[in-house]
Amino acid sequence: MEGNVTVRELAEELNVSKQAVRKWLLKLPEGLSTTMNKNRLELSCEVADFIRQNIKNGKKLPEVIEDKSYRFDENIEFFKEQLKMKDDQIKKLHFLLEQQQQLYLDLKKEMRLSISKTSFKKKFRWEFWK
Repeated sequence: MEGNVTVRELAEELNVSKQAVRKWLLKLPEGLSTTMNKNRLELSCEVADFIRQNIKNGKKLPEVIEDKSYRFDENIEFFKEQLKMKDDQIKKLHFLLEQQQQLYLDLKKEMRLSISKTSFKKKFRWEFWK
């Protein structure tokens, strides 16, 4: 097992993190595999060369990037819908509040009128007997 390399050794050689190497391990083509030796993940020469080529050529993991942008687009649309719903709720509540205030003012006016009518009647009767 001379040609085998560990994830750490390959990451140090390429000046990338171990996580970056592990992400490429998840995207290995069929036929390439890794082995475990004394709780260490060892990469064969073919696997190490595959990862070296992709990292040196500056290739990204396009599926992951596209997947994330798709999720962001979904989230943006979801939040836009939520904002629209909240705006509608605010408009309805504002309308109801205005309506409640108007009803309160009308009720207050009616109460004043009824109080003034009763007081006028009492006053009139009192003055009438004098």
